[in-house]
Parts: sequence; structure tokens; C-alpha cells
Amino acid sequence: MWGLFAMLSALCGGLNAVLSKRVAGRLDPVRLSLIRTAMVLAVALGASVWLGDWRTLGQMTWRSLLSIVSAGIATALAWLCYYRALSVGDVNRVTAMDKLSVVLTILGGGLFRGEPIGAAKIATMGLICLGAGIMAKSNEIDKNESEKADGKLSWIGWSVLSVLLVSASALLSKSGAADVGAELALVMRTAVVLVITYGVLLLKRGNAKSNKIDKRDLKTIMLTGVITGVGWIFYFRALSGAEAGAVQALDKLSLWVTMILSRVFFRRRFRANEMYGAVFIIAGILILFFNHN
Repeated sequence: MWGLFAMLSALCGGLNAVLSKRVAGRLDPVRLSLIRTAMVLAVALGASVWLGDWRTLGQMTWRSLLSIVSAGIATALAWLCYYRALSVGDVNRVTAMDKLSVVLTILGGGLFRGEPIGAAKIATMGLICLGAGIMAKSNEIDKNESEKADGKLSWIGWSVLSVLLVSASALLSKSGAADVGAELALVMRTAVVLVITYGVLLLKRGNAKSNKIDKRDLKTIMLTGVITGVGWIFYFRALSGAEAGAVQALDKLSLWVTMILSRVFFRRRFRANEMYGAVFIIAGILILFFNHN
């Protein structure tokens, strides 16, 4: 069952990446993240109340609480880095780099949680690294895409920071969800994300770019929040039934969703290196999935 939840999370993730790209270049990433997080929290709260998941609060230990809070901090920072990468980079390349979080999550699971790393996981890590490298390397730039450096970091720099934080968040979320229900863990993590993001926004209050959001962009951001909330519910459900690395891997099938939807919405043609890279990444993910089952 965890596989189905992870694939549904991947579907939501791919759709969210494309919708976020539509507004990421025009809006301040902190403001964008704040609105989306508020929508995620609303979805998570609704699900927790509806499913009665909030009753597991009494089972929470201090260790679980610390893990969830830490996961929320890592998630908030990861989102900010991810949106910054999307604002200056190509959506398919940023999404491909994001898949490297699977490699770090598998390694982290082995080092910190004692999860075995066998031949299948080694093959998965190798294929994902190879695929991400192929997709990220290209001599062509779409006319509608600008891949300039943002301050001192390029899209690659922001993507690497996002990958490190996403991996940390996955491992911490797995530990935090051990004693409480998936939806309640999501509510608590999202609340932490919301507080941190709002704090960052206050520090950037003088940024004029963050003060203008038209109705169409606002609707898009709110929609990404709802999709993200639903996707996270599926993700936490999957985490409760499998290793963090396996869930992370299957969740990264969102790559194909992102590529297909970027073609539909942005009329973006696939480059040969992107197709080859995507095949390697998907092959690595499927190896881990079938081995885990």
C-alpha cells in the first residue's frame, strides 16, 4: 500500500513543480512559500480532524516532537531554496537535481537509522546520479528560460542546498511519525514551516517585489498549496509503511509528470539528454521499488 501512496505523492509533486514554475519567476519565493504553506496547513488540519488522527497526540514522545520540529525547519529552508532555483533555472533540470535527495536519504538511512544498503540500493544511487548529471548538463537554453545566477548562487547551487535539506527532512519525518498519526505529524511540521517562513518574510519586509500578487497568481499559489497538502498526506502515509529511502525514491517519479506537463503548459521540447537522463533515474527508482517489495 505504501507504493500507491508514494506514487500519488509523486503525481502531486510533478503537478506542483510545473504550477510553481508559472509564478516562481514573478514573485518573491518567501511570499510564495508562505501562502502555499498556509494552504497546506489548512488541508492537513482538515484531514487530521476528519480522520481522527489528532487523538494520537498523547502518544507523542519528546524525541518525536524534536524530530518533527527539526523536519519542519529543514522543509522551510528547502522550499525557499527550491523556489529560488526554479526562479532562475529550467524546471526539468531543477527537478532532475532534486532526485539526488534519494541518494542522500538512502545513505543517511544507512548511517543514522541502521537501514541496510544492498546491491539494489547501490544500483539505484548510481543510476540516479548518472541520470541527474545527464539531465543537468546541457549546452542549449530555451528562449523562454533565463538561467542566470541569483546573487552568488546559480540554480545548481540553490538546487544542491534544497537536496541536502530535503534529505534531512525525510529522515527526520520518518523518525517523528513513528509515534503519531501521519496527518498529525504533517500538521505539526507544516506549522513549523509556516512560522519560519513568516519570520523570513518579516526580515525581507522591504522587498517591493513581494508586495504585488495579482489574482491569477494568487489562485495558482493556493492551488499548489492544496496539491502539496494532499501530496504530503500521501507521503507521510507511505513513510509509515516503508524505509525513508524507498519512499523518497518512488516519490521522485514526479520527474516524468513534470516533464510531460512542462510540454503541455510551456510548449517545451524534450532534449535528448533529458530523455536519456530521465530513463536512468526512473530505472534506478524501479529497481529499488521492486527490491523493497
